Formats: sequence, C-alpha cells, structure tokens
Amino acid sequence: MTTGGGGDPLNTGFNGDFSMDYPNLIPGCNPIHGGVTYLNTNCFAVAPAVPNGVLVGNAGRNRFYGPGLKTVDFSTFKNIRLMERLKLQFRAEFFNILNHPNFAAPNFLNDANNSVPSQNAGVLGTTSTSSRQIQFGLKLVW
Repeated sequence: MTTGGGGDPLNTGFNGDFSMDYPNLIPGCNPIHGGVTYLNTNCFAVAPAVPNGVLVGNAGRNRFYGPGLKTVDFSTFKNIRLMERLKLQFRAEFFNILNHPNFAAPNFLNDANNSVPSQNAGVLGTTSTSSRQIQFGLKLVW
C-alpha cells in the first residue's frame, strides 16, 4: 500500500483523496502561532512508514483547533399603535454587529492527493461567517 493513496487505512473517517497520514510533531516547536499563516508547517516532519506503508506520526487526529468563532447579534423593535386594534412594528436586526472576521480552519497541509505539501498549508484562506448584515422590517398586526 502506498501512503496517501486513498481509502481509509487509519480509520480516520476520511476517504478517497482525503486519506491523511499523520506527521511527526517536532518537540519544542509551537505549531500554532496565529495570524494569517495560522499553522507553522516547519513544526511538522514526515513520519517513518510502518510495514503496510502508512505514515503514522505522533501528531494524531484532531490535535489542533482552528481560530475561535466570535459574533454578536443584536435586534431592537418599536411598537406603534395606529388604532385600537391596529399596531405597526418596526424592527432593526444586526448580525455580526462588531464585524469581527471569523476565519475557517486552516488549509490542508498536503494537496488533494496527499503527496505534495501545499504552498498554502496552514494559511487561513476563507471566513466561516459573513460580514456585518443589517436588516429592517415592518410588521402590521391587527
């Protein structure tokens, strides 16, 4: 069996082209240093192959977490009585009112075939939530 050739040799839950082998974590090196390049790829080394050809390092599965998620939503409304049984409600709703960027997990360390280290490995490339959203509404209640 070749390394990273698909399937699920380590029972990680990945399949096909996303069968991941585990690298070795270099002792004393902190792989998470924040910023746009969230993971320091210099802290990882290729693990030695076991007899079936799978690379099993000490980094393991689910060892690292991406950046946290922070969002504040806010809404306010005003009820206006038009007549005895008729009421108008004005609403203002703000989602991610502080406009905090919430980045998705860092890019994979390898390409889709798990054979060549990606040049964007460990980089925070996309956001996981939208930017500030504001919506207004009117509601007529009778």
